[in-house]
Amino acid sequence: MTIPIQEAPLPHFNERPSGIKIDTVVIHCMWAQHAPLDKAFDPLTCIAILDNEKVSAHYSIDRAGGVWRHVAENKRAWHAGKSRMPGHDGRENVNDFSLGIELIGKPEEGFSPEQYLALASLAKEILARYSIKNWLGHDDISPGRKVDPGPKFEWDRFLAAIGAKSKTVVE
Repeated sequence: MTIPIQEAPLPHFNERPSGIKIDTVVIHCMWAQHAPLDKAFDPLTCIAILDNEKVSAHYSIDRAGGVWRHVAENKRAWHAGKSRMPGHDGRENVNDFSLGIELIGKPEEGFSPEQYLALASLAKEILARYSIKNWLGHDDISPGRKVDPGPKFEWDRFLAAIGAKSKTVVE
């Protein structure tokens, strides 16, 4: 079953380097921290912030589990910024070979059950298209600079839902 995806294109992307294979998914989180309280988790407000900041992700998932596509998967979204893969991998410029997914929420508060369901469904669809070896948080690739998806993100819950044993496949 294909999950419904709402289109909300953002212009902040470019071409991936030639010959690059997508093998990583980076999970982020965001909210409209300077918006009125009733708009803090509004998906359109959050998407407008991404646009205003001239950044993007491939997808975002709102609190109700709605999935929004911002950039086509074959394009290089601008979600990771200055980044390096952890451990022995060490590759830099993670945007080159990754897909970015924003969860709308605060890193210190966690995410809704609907978001976990939508994230797992989207992840399974991505797995049907790509050989994903790394499921990482923004904090994993930009330590000290980023904290998302945050301490309340339930990695075990997410990984179990997609049938992964760990965040990284070691070869």
